[in-house]
Amino acid sequence: MDASDGLADALVQLATTSGVGLKVDLNTVPVRDETKTIAASLKENYIDWALYGGEDFELVGCIPEATWQKWRTTNRSQATQFTKIGTVDDSNRISLTFGKEAGPDIDLNQTFQHIRDNL
Repeated sequence: MDASDGLADALVQLATTSGVGLKVDLNTVPVRDETKTIAASLKENYIDWALYGGEDFELVGCIPEATWQKWRTTNRSQATQFTKIGTVDDSNRISLTFGKEAGPDIDLNQTFQHIRDNL
């Protein structure tokens, strides 16, 4: 799915629509070095920009682990075009981590919502 309204919004939509949980390692989310530098110069957290920023065109999707492994083995030249950032489970919750350390909770108030329940 399109993540142009931020990664957090895309994760919530994927998990909710599919009835699954997601475990995402924020250390593996691709963020350009220039973005990290600019965020640091503004005393901002680049992870917040990745989670809640908008207008960056990225796609987020889920495929079975066996398919991922087979695809990486048979298409090595294309393997760097996609990045594995997490796994799907049956927890019905989204868990953000930094490796083995707990990460932040998703704050839906920071995401852009086209339609809100409280209009």
